[in-house]
Amino acid sequence: MAEDESTTTGEGRWGLDLWNGHAWFSTWFYERLQWPAGVERKKLSDLRPNLPEGAWESLLLAIRDHLERQLPLDMQLRAQLPDGRSECWQVQGLAERNAAGQPVYLAGSMREVPP
Repeated sequence: MAEDESTTTGEGRWGLDLWNGHAWFSTWFYERLQWPAGVERKKLSDLRPNLPEGAWESLLLAIRDHLERQLPLDMQLRAQLPDGRSECWQVQGLAERNAAGQPVYLAGSMREVPP
């Protein structure tokens, strides 16, 4: 993994192509979640194993509310780290829409915040 801005700013950047489901994650996620550098994560669901019960569903509902109701994507969720610790993450994102107003891409950030 190459050095990126998220390593120095303390936040992870992510993106999701809403038409084909392809996701990308900055090195912050690979470091935080100890994902192997040689294995590219390409789905939003790659986060799911690190989210405790209910957190994955809460994330999906927040994304849905943002895409369908145009509510801000700004939430907190718990994440389980491989060493057994848990962190509270602030999740923010913004959809890009096409000329017809349909959401086509979702990008945002995640960062650790006090619980």
